[in-house]
Amino acid sequence: MKKSLKILGLILLVTTIAFIGVGIYFHQTNPMLKAIVKNDKSKLYYFPSKQILPMNDLDYSESI
Repeated sequence: MKKSLKILGLILLVTTIAFIGVGIYFHQTNPMLKAIVKNDKSKLYYFPSKQILPMNDLDYSESI
């Protein structure tokens, strides 16, 4: 009985550490998540690019 409780505790500890590690990884690598956590609303807005790219590969027809 004691051995199974030790194994269960070890599994729970490893799982908790893994979840914390994954959370820290995503917090450090995702700027949107970092802005949400820090409540930085300026990063949550959409800022479109001022450069207009050519769209030569689009098929279109003019209608009358």
